[in-house]
Amino acid sequence: LAQARPATVTRGGYPHARPRSRSRGRQEPPRYEPLSTTPVPDACVEAAGITDRRFEGTIVSLDPVRGFGFIECHELRTHFGNKDIFLHKAQVSGFKAGDRVSFGVLLYKDGKPQAKDLRDASLGAGSTSLAAQATPQNEDVVREVEVSADLAGALVGKQGCVIMDLQRRAGGGVHIQILQPHVLGGQQVAQIVGPAVNADYACDLVYQKIEEISQARNHYDIIRGVAAPPEDKIPDAGRELLEAAVASPSPGSWSVTESDLMGDVPTQAMALERLMLERAQEPDSGITCGTPDLGDEVLHELELPPELIGAFVGRSGASIMDLQVRAGGIHVQVQQATAPGGTQVATIKGTVMNANIGLLLARQKLDELRDTRLAYNEMRGEPQPGSLSEPLSLEPLSSSAPAPAALAA
Repeated sequence: LAQARPATVTRGGYPHARPRSRSRGRQEPPRYEPLSTTPVPDACVEAAGITDRRFEGTIVSLDPVRGFGFIECHELRTHFGNKDIFLHKAQVSGFKAGDRVSFGVLLYKDGKPQAKDLRDASLGAGSTSLAAQATPQNEDVVREVEVSADLAGALVGKQGCVIMDLQRRAGGGVHIQILQPHVLGGQQVAQIVGPAVNADYACDLVYQKIEEISQARNHYDIIRGVAAPPEDKIPDAGRELLEAAVASPSPGSWSVTESDLMGDVPTQAMALERLMLERAQEPDSGITCGTPDLGDEVLHELELPPELIGAFVGRSGASIMDLQVRAGGIHVQVQQATAPGGTQVATIKGTVMNANIGLLLARQKLDELRDTRLAYNEMRGEPQPGSLSEPLSLEPLSSSAPAPAALAA
């Protein structure tokens, strides 16, 4: 007790434990990085003669809905394959199509250029160095992106994880926050504060994320039956199936041709139906094609091997959910066997085109799972059906069978 650490004594003479610091050694991260060392986005690179100077060009187009456009610059066409320079909507700054502008170039790692820091070319900005004309590096800019109220929560993410990921990818200490609408029921605003280059890049990332969330929400509504799948568009998975059939290594195995792939939506839909019927005619395909009803919906069935049902469904139904989304909005359900040990089937229901795509994707999924299972068994050294490693089964000769001559002797 004599060697114990003395306690702090209060004014009343009663000892109490020493107060502990709440932070326990933790340091709050700064809101912004030092602006004098602010880097460009990680996806950008420097190129001598391109990113360190200014160019002149003409705005040849501006999308009235999405806001982006393109700048024609003959001097840069020699560097980027006779292509125009992309102009982000955050950089338009009141210019319109046909205006002659001076601009800098932001070059991404994939070699795609983007215009930045637009100015009126009549002011004499010309093709000069950026060192004397660039915006001071210690000044922040503010960008705002409108976000619908039903998508704002997904943009923030659980405990702000999505926003923090966007800030990290934009770099430069960019700060993104969601502001409440000015009027009840109005649009919310994603406010982006940071250096000009990083803020513009973050603005682009926010637009991309909003588009991804909107597409995922639309797919979910289609799966729930709240929204109808688009009739004038082939899902990307359907085009991939047609492209794979055209590029098949065995010519003539499928009736799909290049003209089907380049045709309109009805032509591609008919090609997908032919492809489905051809797959159904394969030996042991397990496919039962349904007949469309009056509501233009059809119900297909696919037999599932017992050892692949779990992998086909996926953890918490993840594989089935992915299949439903890729097919453009269908309903897939694994039915219970009618008798103990009987065959289970997966029912695929939806509009004719989407159900056909879903059936082809489900069959493709089974083929992939079967190949994976066979490869895994080979790696473990297990004999495969029909392989030479299987033991030979020697059946005893029956008493009525004639004995060989050597044995009779």
